[in-house]
Amino acid sequence: MSSFDEWFRRATGNDPFPYQRRFAEEGEIPQLIDVPTGLGKTAMALLGWLWLSLTTSLEKEVCDEFTTFIWET
Repeated sequence: MSSFDEWFRRATGNDPFPYQRRFAEEGEIPQLIDVPTGLGKTAMALLGWLWLSLTTSLEKEVCDEFTTFIWET
């Protein structure tokens, strides 16, 4: 699989912001995402979760947390 940056670029046509990359590579759900409207929070949640699900073996509890996080976003 290619790097997250390449994969994100193919999906969106843009380079990921550092916070999007951190989310996808570290896999931790942040308590707060303090980013202005239009700067990729939805892309971070959806593409970050997809990247993690494609490149790691997520435990069921982690998948449930991500699903809840994405639903509430």
